Amino acid sequence: MYNHYVVVHDWAVEEDEGVTILGVTHFYEDAKAIFDKHRLDELHFAEENGYDIDTDENDRFDAGVMGYWRTEHTTLYIQGVI
Repeated sequence: MYNHYVVVHDWAVEEDEGVTILGVTHFYEDAKAIFDKHRLDELHFAEENGYDIDTDENDRFDAGVMGYWRTEHTTLYIQGVI
């Protein structure tokens, strides 16, 4: 069982990239609410930019340009930590 849940956004666009912590919670349900809110934004971004959606699951969203994933992607996930 985890003590905390971290909602992470890992992204790269053109010549810029980064990792953003969107939230840290004690309860999975709270992390899931943060994830769900941001997932819709990232889904919209992926569709607007013609990204291929690789993973769209309950606690992970991953989309990008095949062949250019390192420089063109958006990944959103919940990470449990002790």
